[in-house]
Amino acid sequence: MEESAFFPKDFFKNCFYIFTRLPKSLISRRIAILLNYLKLGFIYIFFEKILHLKIHSVEIFNYHVDFFDFRQFLWLFEESYIRNEYYFEAKNNSPLIIDCGSNVDSILYFKWLYPKAKIIAFEADPTTFKILKKNIRNTNLTDI
Repeated sequence: MEESAFFPKDFFKNCFYIFTRLPKSLISRRIAILLNYLKLGFIYIFFEKILHLKIHSVEIFNYHVDFFDFRQFLWLFEESYIRNEYYFEAKNNSPLIIDCGSNVDSILYFKWLYPKAKIIAFEADPTTFKILKKNIRNTNLTDI
């Protein structure tokens, strides 16, 4: 895992990506991505770096999610929503997605991308699986 430092060069590069490198189907969502990214960046800098508080849950895209490590969660957000490493174009609006190595971020991303998707999620680590199940329950996501 690369460290997400939310330093100015990464911040500006990521904002540039949001406005120039999103797939065409996501352009209308760039403000929502940017606002959530700014919020996560503020939380990371202010609470984790300045106040040295450990954050284990946030609101993102109107979902309350729990996680183990905020820095890792921010890195996963950048990986999926900004760099679009999980992006794919489906032939219909309700694809079947098989997610091996699931985490809350990948499930939220796929449901954000295709709200009617059916997802089969595999997670081998029992602790990660437990928090994934909790997040699925708490966000009321269906077809997972």
